[in-house]
Amino acid sequence: MVALAALMVLSIIALIAAAVGGVDAGVLRDMSRPEYARGLITFLFAVVTIGSALLLIVAGLIGSGDEVSDRKFQRGKEVLSLLLGVFGTIVGYYFGSTHAGAMAALRISGIEALPSVTAAGTVVSARALAAGGSPPYRYVITLDGGNGKETQQVSENGVISERITLPKEPRNKTHSLHLTVEDAVGQKAESATTIEALPR
Repeated sequence: MVALAALMVLSIIALIAAAVGGVDAGVLRDMSRPEYARGLITFLFAVVTIGSALLLIVAGLIGSGDEVSDRKFQRGKEVLSLLLGVFGTIVGYYFGSTHAGAMAALRISGIEALPSVTAAGTVVSARALAAGGSPPYRYVITLDGGNGKETQQVSENGVISERITLPKEPRNKTHSLHLTVEDAVGQKAESATTIEALPR
C-alpha cells in the first residue's frame, strides 16, 4: 500500500511537471470539459481500485499468516472497501449524467408563418424555436412536400428563421409548410403549418 501511495504521488508530480513543461498533450486544458474530466477521473479511480485489489490478493497469498500480517491485511481490506465505495459513486454519477443527457428529447415549437394569408408569389417569413436534445441542430423547410433548401444550421439560441417565396401559380391554394430539425445525435422533430395564397 505504501508503494501504491508513493506511485500515485509520483504520478501526480509527473503530470504537473508535464503540464508546466508543455508536454502533457493538453490534458490539463481538456480537464475544463466536464465529459473529459468525468472520464479521466473514472479511469484513474478504476486503475487505483483494481491495483489495490491486486496488491491485497498478492499480500494475502505471500503473507506469513502471523498476527501482524493479518492486521495489515484487514487494514488493506478497509482501504479497498473505501475505494470501492468512492468508485461506485463516481461510476454512478458518470454514467448517470451521460444517460440523462442522451435521453433529453428534441423539441420544436409550431411554425409561425407571417403572413399566413397572403397573395400568390409573396415572400413569407417562417420562424420556429428548437430546444432540448443535443445541440447543435440542423433543419430543412419544405413547401408543399417539395425539395427544401440545403440543410441549414440553427442559431445558438435555437431560433429558426427562413424566408419562403410562394409560387405565383396556382392561386387560391392552401400551401403546406413542413419543418424538420435534427440534433447532433440524430434525434428528429417535425412541425407543420399552412399558408393560404389568394389571387393578387
